[in-house]
Amino acid sequence: MYFQRVQNQLVGINRRIKILALKCCDITAVFFALCLSMLAENDDLNFVFEFNFWFNVFLHIVFASFALTQMGVYRAVIRYSSAQTFLNIFLALCISTTLAGFAAQFLNLVMPVKVLLIYFCVCVGFLSVSRISIKYFLLTQLYNTRSGIAIYGAGETDLQLAKAISVSNRYKTVFFIDDDTGLQG
Repeated sequence: MYFQRVQNQLVGINRRIKILALKCCDITAVFFALCLSMLAENDDLNFVFEFNFWFNVFLHIVFASFALTQMGVYRAVIRYSSAQTFLNIFLALCISTTLAGFAAQFLNLVMPVKVLLIYFCVCVGFLSVSRISIKYFLLTQLYNTRSGIAIYGAGETDLQLAKAISVSNRYKTVFFIDDDTGLQG
């Protein structure tokens, strides 16, 4: 019951606040992806004390935020996100990683190509997994709160009815009842 109440409160939050929270999560993911990629290259945390690292973090956050916004990632409702959303994330991070790499070279900042590749892969993973997790949370809670119904009949029309009901937020088909023994089972 508590879990359902929290889910209902999260769904009821103002859309702008949800987008702001998602952008904050994405910025955090970009930061950690860059930290992990630098750690994989350097084997120590001394890079954290260098100006180049923090300027690279700034560049990656700015370029990633801009590219994700321009690709329409924040316009999509996570509950209805599809393969197109993940393709947009992939393309936005391709663009932002390339731009940040060129900017780092132009500004004479140290950013090996290997680090950029690791960063790209980790960041795509972080952003995709975060959206899949949120979608799974919302859909499982939404599905579990629907009332179960039985459909009398198991013919073609009844299957179409079940399909129409499956997209409903209120009901879910639990089982079919039919007199025809050939359709039972």
